[in-house]
This record gives sequence, C-alpha cells and structure tokens, in this order.
Amino acid sequence: MSDQDPIEHAYGARPAHFEVEGRLEDSDVVLRVRDYGSWRPPRGSHRGRGLRLINALMEDVQVDRGEGGTEVRMRRRLAGREA
Repeated sequence: MSDQDPIEHAYGARPAHFEVEGRLEDSDVVLRVRDYGSWRPPRGSHRGRGLRLINALMEDVQVDRGEGGTEVRMRRRLAGREA
C-alpha cells in the first residue's frame, strides 16, 4: 500500500488519518490500530478479511467500535521468548 492509497474500510475512497502503534511488553508484541472513520458493512464476498486474519494470527484481539472511530488492540507472544 502506498501513502496515496485510501483506508477504504473506515473512510471510503478518500484520504484518511489513522494511527498504528507497536511495542514489546515482556515476551509479547502488542499492536494498536486506530481510525477515526465509521464502521461500514462488508461490500462483496472477496473483501473484508482483515479481522479474520488478525484473529487467526494473534492470541488476543479486542475491537472497540464507536461513533468516533475504531480501535483494534492485538497481542501475540513471540516464539522463543520467555516472560
């Protein structure tokens, strides 16, 4: 994705603002993605795989949706790292 591509799921096909944060906590990688758009229903059968992929790849996922946007927090233990 280039810096010119829209974040379609939250904003439609227009420029968008979003935040991505990643950090290590002990043996876990913790990620947070936040947008300020509105939740939209899926459009088509070959789209909308993001949350399915996140849930399949991460050990803990929390999605908070509200009128001011959506925040997804995810956590996964790194292989070979002990707490």
